[in-house]
Amino acid sequence: MCVYMCCVMLYYISNVQPSNMSQSHESQQVEPEQLMVKIETYGCQMNVSDTEIVQSILKKSGMGFTTDTEEADVLLLNTCAIRENAETKIWDKLKSYRYLKKKSVYRKKRRPVAPVVGVLGCMAERLKTQILETDKTVDVVVGPDAYRDLPRLLSIASGGESAINTQLSLEETYADVTPVRLASNQVSAFVSIMRGCDNMCSYCIVPFTRGRERSRCPDSIVEEVRLLTNQGFREITLLGQNVNSYNFLPEGRKVGQLAPTREAHSKGFTNISRRPNVKVGFTELLKRVAEVHPEIRVRFTSPHPKDFPEDLITLMKENPNVCSQIHLPLQSGWCLFNIYYSYIYMRFLLFDFKLLYALGSDMNIYMYVYVYRFYCSLGKNEERI
Repeated sequence: MCVYMCCVMLYYISNVQPSNMSQSHESQQVEPEQLMVKIETYGCQMNVSDTEIVQSILKKSGMGFTTDTEEADVLLLNTCAIRENAETKIWDKLKSYRYLKKKSVYRKKRRPVAPVVGVLGCMAERLKTQILETDKTVDVVVGPDAYRDLPRLLSIASGGESAINTQLSLEETYADVTPVRLASNQVSAFVSIMRGCDNMCSYCIVPFTRGRERSRCPDSIVEEVRLLTNQGFREITLLGQNVNSYNFLPEGRKVGQLAPTREAHSKGFTNISRRPNVKVGFTELLKRVAEVHPEIRVRFTSPHPKDFPEDLITLMKENPNVCSQIHLPLQSGWCLFNIYYSYIYMRFLLFDFKLLYALGSDMNIYMYVYVYRFYCSLGKNEERI
């Protein structure tokens, strides 16, 4: 009897138990956790639009998103460089991230690994490697035209190395990327129609941080507007650094396509250089967008007076769903005659009167005056403004 019991126990140990242990081991295997990303956005509406593009790219790579800093595996700052105060905010934020990376108690809820910190946008483009050299907290630096490369750069940074891509492009418009909308009201949405700027105003850094001007394919813009309309959005704002200079060139920018002179669309204004001849201009694009649905409201920001042809004013007058509202930013300072700028205040005022006369009393013009401090050379003396 004892011999029989011993044989049974040996059989159980050699055959049944390993099988159960194998099943138990398989049940304990856990799928790799999804990387969670937190993005904070600073600056203009174009940066908000860029954040929506970044989220779409990262989501396609299998990453998730969170608003909780302690839950994030990746901390991204989409930055602005138009003013010194904007960059000061970023440096202060990086100090708090430095503290989080040093704390050993950080990441108790998840894997005990310090988060990857990235700086995106205009500040990244302006300072480039200087960010990595100045603040060791930062692992990734990405310019506005390199967001498609972000998943690869984050993968490199996860391995403990710094990664950077601030290459500007003459073609990148992210036309094939469907943005992940940040707005929760499902009423209004911004649609980016172009990137960069060619105006080269003396006070502005945009041409150096966002590159040369290039326009999205109009078909992709109309399709995005149609998709937003089907989702319930009822107000669309076309977005660009100089939105009404939109000019889509199917075959790209070529020297032979340049206009013969530097004259702008509006009388009394000039361009800093000869611009490409218009193929699909802003007036044609605005007309196509307005025709998507008769009940959507269409706005655009921010335009420049020099790119307001007569047919654009006529279109705004004849289409009831194109809002009679124009946002005109300009800079102040009595010594502006001493630097390059493509307009003077009197021309701005004449342009305002022209719009009011053409569009009537329903026209709303919002003029934002930016005050800049700089040195002006007045002979041998310098006076600070």
